Amino acid sequence: MLAESDLSDDSDSGQQLSVASACVTWRGDGDYVATLVEPVATDQPDSDEAATGQPATLRVWDGRTLQPHAEGEAATALSAVAAWQPNGRHLYVAQHAGPTPRVVLFERNGLQHGGFILPVPGAPCSVVALKLIQTQC
Repeated sequence: MLAESDLSDDSDSGQQLSVASACVTWRGDGDYVATLVEPVATDQPDSDEAATGQPATLRVWDGRTLQPHAEGEAATALSAVAAWQPNGRHLYVAQHAGPTPRVVLFERNGLQHGGFILPVPGAPCSVVALKLIQTQC
């Protein structure tokens, strides 16, 4: 999605959404901020059901005006753990698909730009990815 494209507004979907977890991360130069939200869909506002099958929503905002810049491509099993690459080129996001931890890269315009598997057998992937992303980025 390009920066000049309109971002969708999910408020008219008729479905009650609440947030399972969320992440906000500023790029080092302050030009952009990214948000990653894992929704929890419920029919009842007080329901504890967390099964939605909906992908997390990645959005990139202008860091100076906080106006929407881009919305990320849908990707399954993303965790609300994200950090910008030190040079600001990519956004690293933890993915918990399968037994092996994975990190997915997104460009500033929200397009997926590949990823890599973390070779850490036996460790819970969200914990490993969280520690790696938070300490290395």
